[in-house]
Amino acid sequence: MPGSPFDTRGFSRDEYSVRGVRTVVYCIGEGPAVMYWHGRGTWHGFAWARELRSHHRVLLPYHPGFGESGDDPRIGSLDDYASHYVALLDQLQLSQVPLIGASFGGFLAAHFAVAHPERVSKLILAAPSGLSSPEYPRPDYRNVPLEALNAWFVVDTALVEPFWPDRWIERREREQASGELALAGSRTGPAFANDLSALKMPTLILWGRSDRILPVGLASLWQQALPHAKLRIVDNAGHLLLDESAEARRELEIFLR
Repeated sequence: MPGSPFDTRGFSRDEYSVRGVRTVVYCIGEGPAVMYWHGRGTWHGFAWARELRSHHRVLLPYHPGFGESGDDPRIGSLDDYASHYVALLDQLQLSQVPLIGASFGGFLAAHFAVAHPERVSKLILAAPSGLSSPEYPRPDYRNVPLEALNAWFVVDTALVEPFWPDRWIERREREQASGELALAGSRTGPAFANDLSALKMPTLILWGRSDRILPVGLASLWQQALPHAKLRIVDNAGHLLLDESAEARRELEIFLR
């Protein structure tokens, strides 16, 4: 697919009009549907989802304002994204689905599960953003040289070399701005942690031990907020742990099945 950031062999690509917004959804595999929500950068693609294709139909939409989807000027909070995805699930005729979210997509998935628990059968959060603590400060990488920045996302930079830095540069400005708009009007901190305590669906938290974007210590905040969730810390993995770690994908597959 021209303009796509990854090898799309085996994936289908569909476009939907969701509340008037062009929404691109990649899909791979056969079996029960599962949906994945990406983080604030789509430059590294969805190739990791191939490993689920034997047992699951993996739906991978681009959020409005990201990747190949159109912009939605109405979006100013995670609630607005949640409304978008309720409408998409309705179009796909999915009353309930296991939901995977990574980083910003994990924050969005957790927020969606709080707002619409009846639509989420299982919840998987891969290094989600949304909770913070002075004990585990997020590093500021804005002044890191571009040639060194890829190592902040993965342990093995060879994984992202096909996309770096061209896709990062191409998509960063628009996608970072879209994420900032959504976060600006959203519930975070202790109030959000309290919301999480009401979740009842089976939940798995995954985190890379070498995550430099969201320090692994933040996983303890999520475990405290979700006392019934399973937590798995994955060795030899950075922030993009589903892309990078076979162990993380194996934990995900076991949990889904």
